[in-house]
Amino acid sequence: MMSVGARAEHGIATIERSTSSSSPPGRDMPPEKRICQNLDNRQLLTDRTGEGSSADHPVTLVRSLGGHGLVARGGKVVPWPIRAASIFPGGERIATAGEDGTLRVWSASSGEQLTNMPCHRAGILGAVIFPNGQQVLTTGNDGTACIWNVARGNLVAKLEGHDSPVVGGAVFPDGDRVITMGLDGSGRIWDISKKAIIAPLAGSEKTVVDIFQDGVHVVVAGEKGSAEVWACTGAHIAQIGDHQGSITALALFPDGERAVTAGEDGRACIWNAIKSSKIAELPRHEGNVRCSSVSAGGTHVLTGGEDGIVHLSDAVDGSHILSWTVDGRSPDTEGQTQDNAVHSVAFFRDGKRVLVAGDAGARIWELPVSARACPAEDEVSLQTPKIDVDD
Repeated sequence: MMSVGARAEHGIATIERSTSSSSPPGRDMPPEKRICQNLDNRQLLTDRTGEGSSADHPVTLVRSLGGHGLVARGGKVVPWPIRAASIFPGGERIATAGEDGTLRVWSASSGEQLTNMPCHRAGILGAVIFPNGQQVLTTGNDGTACIWNVARGNLVAKLEGHDSPVVGGAVFPDGDRVITMGLDGSGRIWDISKKAIIAPLAGSEKTVVDIFQDGVHVVVAGEKGSAEVWACTGAHIAQIGDHQGSITALALFPDGERAVTAGEDGRACIWNAIKSSKIAELPRHEGNVRCSSVSAGGTHVLTGGEDGIVHLSDAVDGSHILSWTVDGRSPDTEGQTQDNAVHSVAFFRDGKRVLVAGDAGARIWELPVSARACPAEDEVSLQTPKIDVDD
């Protein structure tokens, strides 16, 4: 008896074969490599026309979201910049947060605006979706952080205590606690049910924060070009980063060890955050790197910068895969857009689509087949039926 697992979607097909008498191939590989061991065989990939696809093919615009309205600046009427954008669990909805102070929820499939919630009068600087997909943490210029129930459109909790704009935040996997970071470099851990500060966050002069999926280790970064890894017990674990100037973005891998740091020096790097060792240097940006994201399968990294360019890179060695501008052109194309910064990037869990948001609004892009990230493990199990075939 032989077990055959097959997945066919948009012209992509992979076959996995195993027998009861042998161990599954790649048993000793990291989880993200086991998930995609067959996807790495590029000869198995075909695009929708049946012809081989290349990472040199351009990205495809799937949908442009409506945006946050217009504002007059510098004698011009321009879109309100979107400071943060996230994808809800399931990939069916998208949240965007803008300088206009509103949080908006969109249908990823139709682009329809589902919710428009005024949140911070002085503008929103960050937004993070809770694991349950029902609530969103917003941080604002007004020095507060707020938790919203997006289904009901109501305020769940208002967290006050910072003496400066709250520039970032993160939600613990249990959904019961959040971290907020002030422009003054202070950090706080909050108990949501009590709307109270549990403890100040260890470290100083830090403005960027993220939490590993284990809910135990926190990474904070800021002005000194380095990031620190702390346990929630207060124990200092490691220090990473060698940036010239501030670290402006963090992204953490699902393996609980690796992290991406990105800074105003135009550099982005992958680190082993536990061992304090650099793994790879990613393609550079011209100017500040505003955002970064790791694919759900842990195989690819996105970075976006004030140069209006998005880089897609391999997470193993940092090698460049694909780049495009906010208007979908190659960075080498004449007449490309350079004055629309990218503030937020995110992968859909299927690894095929990415969300890019910033000064030019929010757009969903589809990656060419050979440039796609490996999907999350739960996506693989959903998309890969197992069929028993007699010899």
